[in-house]
Amino acid sequence: TRADEAALLRERLAAVGGRVSIVGASLDDWMSPTRRRTEEERLEFLTPQLHAAHALGAVGLRLPIGQAGPELLRRLLPLLHELDLVLFEE
Repeated sequence: TRADEAALLRERLAAVGGRVSIVGASLDDWMSPTRRRTEEERLEFLTPQLHAAHALGAVGLRLPIGQAGPELLRRLLPLLHELDLVLFEE
């Protein structure tokens, strides 16, 4: 599984004294050239990336500034808290 792959990468990095601090996330807002993702679909797109960042041992993940927007940020807060991650916008 992807979680297993992330955990293995975390272990291999730790074995050589490294670690992942921040994961660059992506948020593809478009399902097709004419249909934008709903807020629920945006959350579903980003959620596996949060779990991967957590499995890697990262402290957070980053998105382009403003891309998430207030609604998605509100919906992400419980999961960010549960996974002990910080969302950085740049």
